[in-house]
Amino acid sequence: MLTLPESLNIYNVASYLDTLKEVFESSNYRIMLDGSLNQDIDASGVQLLLAVNKTCNKNNGSLKILGPSPTLSKYLKITGATELIQ
Repeated sequence: MLTLPESLNIYNVASYLDTLKEVFESSNYRIMLDGSLNQDIDASGVQLLLAVNKTCNKNNGSLKILGPSPTLSKYLKITGATELIQ
């Protein structure tokens, strides 16, 4: 399981994408993310999560966010991405 950073925004989304690419390189498309530490997410962070979910689904996998913080839950609900919450 990976942990979402405390902040996932335009300033660090590329760095976290690199982390996720390493997971994909191992052909693992069933990804579980601990969302409990995330206190700051913006549109680029949500877009990253949606893109990762799409990639996982294309490869018969899934993306699940476990224990999302209230902030993360709020943004996922606003964007209609509540299916990611486990």
